Amino acid sequence: MGVSSGSRLGPYEILSPLGAGGMGEVWRARDTRLGREVALKLLPEGLAEDPERHARFEREAKVLASLNHPHIAVLYGLEHLEGRHALAMELVEGEGLDERIARGPVPVEEAVALARQIADALEAAHEKGVVHRDLKPANVKVRPDGAAKVLDFGLAKALEEQPEQGDPARSPTVTGVYTRAGVILGTAAYMSPEQARGLSVDKRADIWAFGVLLWEMLTGEQLFAGETVSDTLAAVLTKEISLDRLPAPTPEVIRTLLRRCLERNPKTRLRDIGEARVALGDVGVAGGAQPHSSVRQAAAHAPAPDTPLPHPGRRRLAVVLAIAGAVVLAGVVLGLRAVGWPPAVFGPTGVRPIRSLAVLPLENLSGDPGQEYFADGMTEALINNLAQIGALSVISRTTVMQFKGTHVPLPQIAKRLNDVDAIIEGSVQRAGGRVRISVQLVRAATDTHLWARDYERELSDVLALQGEVARAIADEIRVELTPDVRIRLAAAPSVKPEAYDLFLRGRAHSRHENPDDNDAAIALLERAVAADPSFAAAHAELARAYGIRLFFFLPDDDEMERRSRVEVETALRLDPQSSDAHLARGVLLWSPRNHFPHAEAIRELRRAIELNPSSDEAHHQLGMVYMHVGLLDRFLQEAREAVRLNPGNTLALYRQGVARLYLRDYAGAWDVFSTIPIEFNPVLVNYQDVWTLFYLGRKAEAKARSEEYERVYRRDVGGLNASMQAILAADAGDVTRAEERIRAAVERGKGYGHFHHTEYNVATAYALLARPAQALQWLQAAVDDGLPCYPLFESDPNLDRIRRDPGFVAFLAEQKQKWEAFGRL
Repeated sequence: MGVSSGSRLGPYEILSPLGAGGMGEVWRARDTRLGREVALKLLPEGLAEDPERHARFEREAKVLASLNHPHIAVLYGLEHLEGRHALAMELVEGEGLDERIARGPVPVEEAVALARQIADALEAAHEKGVVHRDLKPANVKVRPDGAAKVLDFGLAKALEEQPEQGDPARSPTVTGVYTRAGVILGTAAYMSPEQARGLSVDKRADIWAFGVLLWEMLTGEQLFAGETVSDTLAAVLTKEISLDRLPAPTPEVIRTLLRRCLERNPKTRLRDIGEARVALGDVGVAGGAQPHSSVRQAAAHAPAPDTPLPHPGRRRLAVVLAIAGAVVLAGVVLGLRAVGWPPAVFGPTGVRPIRSLAVLPLENLSGDPGQEYFADGMTEALINNLAQIGALSVISRTTVMQFKGTHVPLPQIAKRLNDVDAIIEGSVQRAGGRVRISVQLVRAATDTHLWARDYERELSDVLALQGEVARAIADEIRVELTPDVRIRLAAAPSVKPEAYDLFLRGRAHSRHENPDDNDAAIALLERAVAADPSFAAAHAELARAYGIRLFFFLPDDDEMERRSRVEVETALRLDPQSSDAHLARGVLLWSPRNHFPHAEAIRELRRAIELNPSSDEAHHQLGMVYMHVGLLDRFLQEAREAVRLNPGNTLALYRQGVARLYLRDYAGAWDVFSTIPIEFNPVLVNYQDVWTLFYLGRKAEAKARSEEYERVYRRDVGGLNASMQAILAADAGDVTRAEERIRAAVERGKGYGHFHHTEYNVATAYALLARPAQALQWLQAAVDDGLPCYPLFESDPNLDRIRRDPGFVAFLAEQKQKWEAFGRL
């Protein structure tokens, strides 16, 4: 189908062309459903002809849509329009960076500001596993206010036709060409050397392209130019890269950064774009600036082009001298500590004592990438052991794992982790039947080394080793251990190495709530408990995996219910002080099968927190029970603590918005929900967005959002979307539509763990239709099925039409009594 200005394509009114290239045509269009202008990219027609390629593209598009960052153009969705496939994207007004460079060099200060924003965007994408693969000036827009927006994230991978190894000509990054100054140039000019050779790529390809882009901004010239694609690729692989063409006022930090980004060998290239962002933030353009510590450190590991590698003998001598210096310094420190100095670090005065810390992912030194799970497991074990210390606040594993493999300076990490007082970093090495762990304690704000130690044990003693390291750290920072915790850390049993290995591998899968990972987790953990029946942690983790399968995938599986109970009780029999086992028991108890025994679940989850105060998930789960029984103040306290411990706990953040709705703080709820992209959990996010817009009086937007979700996702888990459509129809007086949507919601909601929310929506739809008998029937069902939330019933304006009904008055009085009883727990 041909497209032209003024034509219609589905719900889109085509306004004007924006550009075209190897990835398709781009048009300015107006979405008539939501009343906004978008950039509509019409994809190559061959995409639809290859089902496998199209399916792969849809998977990639879902990942790309999860990117939510101020310097990344938003991907709204994948459209199927009258036989054409298209991407609806944020329309970014402004000048392309390629157009800006064509006008001449970008002043250093402006170039640094733009580069910092681009690096920030790349860092956010890389942290989600998304590599751009086609970064170039034409894919960066500069808005009139100076903000940079990176376009087309990851589309090169999404659209590729699976090129053969060693065949870069088939990569879509080569196909788009444009002309400047009479030279034919393709995006090959921004390909990394490994890309140009047809090898597999990772985030380091983006770092290379970032370096090329920064060089071109500063010089106004093309770094790699050729009359053909082949000539350009040859230049990428062989041309000498000179920094002499950079303008004189270019700070040394920028020159150092460019050298690191433009290393042809990816192994010696800058490893993380976050280092570039941090370095650019330290640039003082007027008087120049020294390289940031992270860049200086990285540069120190790579010799300058004309500098010979150090002689091995000299390198060993340097290491010996460094160790000797450290020994002398340690002796001085120990001597000073013996006379009570310095109190700032080890005592009650001066610098604040260490009461919060983060354990960074331990580095795998085993020489085998397949052992990463072991290093990650040791990291989590150390976190969990330290988290048992009530006087110490420990950042969660989920949060610290974002720093795995990065080289962000420790003070910057501390700032991003709620200004923790100290950081633990180190390494793990597993060889044969032994394990070695090296850890050091660093005061975060000043990057000051406080303590370091190595430990080595038989693998069968790994649990005792973990406890010993935690005790040593606690002693070093002068945190008081209760007798129970000290005994617990010292009394860890031995474990069979095979069982521990299976446990770590299984736990890595159990963190992901999808059927494939759940199957893998259960298979591995069942083998772990069979290999060592006395391994309590493996029983607790297996119970958790069973619980995930019950709640999300097989709610009516009686055998799985029996197994989960057996595993929980076994774990608690072997280790009554296991926080994970109490957490698993609380989650298993609070389920539709058990009719949501709120009081019992609260007791179990409180016990889990007593044993591990830094368990963000225990705080979140306890808070969720509080929210359902209407103890909203307690819920907010637990949810805030969960987010403080783990800023990545998006569910805890999301449910704070739900509580705001229940408290009739609709604007506050919208402030929360608007920060959470729909891709986080499309069903829940859409449901709350629609509900909040309805309460805010933006009912047309709510209706459009609900219909858009139904068209795009075609999956209504729990009947939540259909139940919201019933409310919208009832509010508009459309009785026929409301009743049809109620029937659809009930049918779709069968087996959904949180069906009580759908039941409540059905009740409010009937209340809006002024049918109190039916509304009360569904309100009672919602209460019986786990939602006795008196404050919601008491304040929801959707129930106003039945408030004078005697049955509702009696119902409300009964729920208030139950609510007050919950408050006394």
